[in-house]
Amino acid sequence: RKSLLQYKSITDHINVGIFFMDEDNNIIVCNPAFHKIFQTDLSQKLNLSKLTQISSDKLHEIGNYSTHNYYLSVEIDSNKKYLILDLNLNKEGDTIKYFGSITDETTMVKTRKTKQTLELELIKSNRLAKIGKLLVGVVHNLNSPLNSIVGYSQFLKEDFPDNKDIHRLHQSAIKISSMVKGLLNKNRNENRSMPQNINVNEVINDELEMCEHNIFFKHYVVVNKNLSDDIKFTNAVYSD
Repeated sequence: RKSLLQYKSITDHINVGIFFMDEDNNIIVCNPAFHKIFQTDLSQKLNLSKLTQISSDKLHEIGNYSTHNYYLSVEIDSNKKYLILDLNLNKEGDTIKYFGSITDETTMVKTRKTKQTLELELIKSNRLAKIGKLLVGVVHNLNSPLNSIVGYSQFLKEDFPDNKDIHRLHQSAIKISSMVKGLLNKNRNENRSMPQNINVNEVINDELEMCEHNIFFKHYVVVNKNLSDDIKFTNAVYSD
C-alpha cells in the first residue's frame, strides 16, 4: 500500500500525461497531467483516437513499433499543441491493453521556432548591412560623373537657352546630385558617435526626404510640416 501511494504521488505530480487504454482506445485510467494537456474534465470519458485525431489502426500500429515515440500536433481549443506520444502494447492472456505517456513539447517547439526566426532576422540584418556599405560606395562613385553631367548641361543651357530638353536634363541631374549628396551626408553623420551641433529642422527635412524613396510613403502619406523659423542648434548625436 505504501509503495502504491508513492507511485501515485509521483504520477500525480509529474508534467507528463500517463495513461492506460483498452483496445478500443478508451482511456481506462490517467493522471492529472493527461487531463491538463488535453484540457479535459476528470469526469469525462476519454478516447485517445479522438483526442489525438489519429485513427484507431494507426494508434495500434504505433503501439506495436519497436520505437514507440510518435510526434504529433493537435488543435485544442483553437491552440496548436506539439506532443510526443509514447505507446506500448500490454498483453495479459487474451486481454489487450495499451499503456503510454503524452509529453507536451509546445513551449520548447515555440521557443526553438522563435530562436530560429531571430537567427534568420540577424542573418538578414547582416546582409542588409553589407548591402548598405556596398551602396554607400556605389553612391560615392556616382558623384564625379554626376558633377560632369550637371556642369556640361549648364554650359549647354547657356548655349541653347530656349531648348527645354536641355533644361529638363539639367534639372534632373541637379535632383539626382542632391539625392546623392543627401545620402552621403546622412551616412557620414550617422556614423559619428560624438555629439555635434545639430539643427533639428534640417534633420526632420533630411529624414522626410529619405522617406520619399519609400513607395508607400510617397503615394499614400500626407505630410504637414510646421517647423519653427528661429530654432536653435542643439548638441546631440545625429543618429539619436
